[in-house]
Amino acid sequence: MIKKIYAIVPEKDFFDFRRRCYTENMQMGEALASIVHAYAKGAKIDLKKFKIKNHHAPTGVNYVGGQ
Repeated sequence: MIKKIYAIVPEKDFFDFRRRCYTENMQMGEALASIVHAYAKGAKIDLKKFKIKNHHAPTGVNYVGGQ
């Protein structure tokens, strides 16, 4: 059994998720476990429309090639 899931989410999404868990009388861990279980079992959840595009700017350092 995996006990931890790590993700990077915006602060607003984190607090909105925590607030919604509270209003539905669930702990955050229970809600995450339910979401993961439902998705793994084939629930129709369109995750692509919620995906956060996180493109990092290049640092300008090229370790492989020349300058």
